[in-house]
Amino acid sequence: MSGLSMKLEERTFLHRIDWNFALVILALNLVGLINLYSATHGVAAVGVSRLFLSQIFWLTSGWIIYFVITLVDYTWFLRISYLVYGINVGLLILTKFVGKTALGATRWLDFGLFSYQPSETMKLALVLVLARVLARKSYPSGLGIKDILLPFAIMIVPFGLTAAQPD
Repeated sequence: MSGLSMKLEERTFLHRIDWNFALVILALNLVGLINLYSATHGVAAVGVSRLFLSQIFWLTSGWIIYFVITLVDYTWFLRISYLVYGINVGLLILTKFVGKTALGATRWLDFGLFSYQPSETMKLALVLVLARVLARKSYPSGLGIKDILLPFAIMIVPFGLTAAQPD
């Protein structure tokens, strides 16, 4: 029976990947590339469009990140969740003071080579922090009002900072 159980540490890289999920993502990537190619290449088009090449670059970058994150033990993400949340709250506050205004909204930080929107990574930070907070104890009879106060407080801070940005 002990031969049937497999600890996470014993699994190889190839066994850690959810191949069904990866194939679905790959299929969506290919359909998107085909659509983009057909939309940017017509009778008068010469060569490969810059948009198409940049899409290939970003898809490749995304796949590299996917495989790197697959190597990381998921508990590491839970350990750094409060830090990631705190940094994102700080960046949302910073956006209020030094943010770049685009299309009437001040929600971007300009780092020279790229612009960064803290509200986007805050979504990931919220998922990590809420997973950590809600996984601390079991709720067999459901969540009461007292049980949702801390998760609500965790969500209301970035919501308030993001909603305060003009749109």
